[in-house]
Amino acid sequence: MRTLKFRLYDKTEKRMKFLDSIWNMPDPSYDFDEIQQFTGLLDRNGKEIYEGDLVKYPNSDVVEVIFHKGTFCYKMSERNYHIFDE
Repeated sequence: MRTLKFRLYDKTEKRMKFLDSIWNMPDPSYDFDEIQQFTGLLDRNGKEIYEGDLVKYPNSDVVEVIFHKGTFCYKMSERNYHIFDE
């Protein structure tokens, strides 16, 4: 089972904040951008990949990581999605 982790961009402090539980979410009045979930994948440097990250996938352009139909994938075009291979 993968670890559930989240991050959000704090607009006041102008930095990312990382959360290790959905129960630690900030108050709805807190000034932050969307909450992003950890995909369970790491990039080639060992850095965690989160929903919303831009990644360069082999033999591809730079793509955005999204959550679509119950899985993390990347969007190639408006109707063309690819699931990440580990």
